[in-house]
Amino acid sequence: MITERQKKVLTFIEQYLKEHSIPPTIKEIAEAVGLRSVSSVYDLLKRLEKKGYISMPSGRRRSIRLLKSTMVGIPIFGHIPAGEPKIPWDKVEDLIPIDPKYFGGEKVFGLRVAGDSMIEAGIFDGDVAIIREQPFAQSGNIVAAILTDPEPHATLKYLYQKNGGFTLTPANPKYKEQFFTAEDIALGKVIVAGRLIGLIRKYL
Repeated sequence: MITERQKKVLTFIEQYLKEHSIPPTIKEIAEAVGLRSVSSVYDLLKRLEKKGYISMPSGRRRSIRLLKSTMVGIPIFGHIPAGEPKIPWDKVEDLIPIDPKYFGGEKVFGLRVAGDSMIEAGIFDGDVAIIREQPFAQSGNIVAAILTDPEPHATLKYLYQKNGGFTLTPANPKYKEQFFTAEDIALGKVIVAGRLIGLIRKYL
């Protein structure tokens, strides 16, 4: 549970992210919710972080990341490439008005697909991939994976166990699979962020 003041701060962060695509500063939050003390806002933010609603990486301005919404729905964290991997999601773009329990739990998020490397799996550019957050997957699952070398980037691929490690395999022959050893996994060079459990597509 969160207090009314904490909810007011969280709602402002959600609205600001949606309008500006970047998180607000602590000063902007203070002005929006009518608090003169920046330290009071910081205390509210730390309490929200402790409750799992946001994260605040230290040492960076505008570093607040929204992890959980006050509204019922599935948050969409930007785009995930289904082709050549690029920078992963880092902000909430939208909220799908569907109860996460429809997909079996609350640790569910959406990612917009960009690219064509999963077309033979029926996943197309512009689809919203529904991902269940989990650090593991069975061979043959489609996963959202974060590759950390040379810099963090994300991709959506089939995962297949192989020789003590695993491959990230596209569903389009024009793309190559990538193999990661057990050592690569132990060193955090590849991280499974979650497993694909659904798709949402608009027909306009």
